[in-house]
Amino acid sequence: MLGEHGRGTLEHHRLWPLGVNGDLQPGRRGGDVRLVFCGTLSKAFGGFGGIIPGTRRFIARARSASHYHSGASEPPIAAAAATARAIGLLSRRPEMRENLRRNVRLVREGLRDCGLDVEDTPSPVIGLRIGDAANMRRIERQLRARGILVKYMESYAGVGPEGVLRISVFATHTAEMIEKLIAAMQEAL
Repeated sequence: MLGEHGRGTLEHHRLWPLGVNGDLQPGRRGGDVRLVFCGTLSKAFGGFGGIIPGTRRFIARARSASHYHSGASEPPIAAAAATARAIGLLSRRPEMRENLRRNVRLVREGLRDCGLDVEDTPSPVIGLRIGDAANMRRIERQLRARGILVKYMESYAGVGPEGVLRISVFATHTAEMIEKLIAAMQEAL
């Protein structure tokens, strides 16, 4: 969802044109230094596995230089087909990225209106630390009882010992769903 064309963090920060996963070109700014990009297909696309996009030459070099590729299994055909379909769908429907951006903004603003300290980033994943683990588990149960799934994560990269409540915002969430989340969160707090 990040970046003008949805290519992610590198596009968002205008780093994509710097030769990402391309062939080294002598004399380019930065010399032999360039960015290498890989990603996961299991988050935004709901797929399976990871990707390393690039030129044919770059991919050939990556395969020959890495032992990881030789031991990796191909994704199940159905998962690969579903992922390819999701990528195609998002390519043909840029309004989905706009819906997601709008929904992220609405959720973040609503949570701030509830008195929560929420960062102003474009990420559709929002981590909340609200007191201790017991309190966050209580909030998770209370929201689930209202049909809202906000997952309490006991441990996650970069999270302290108290854990975190993790909200995932989707392009397909409606304004009514977001209003329901904010009202339920306000009640839980």
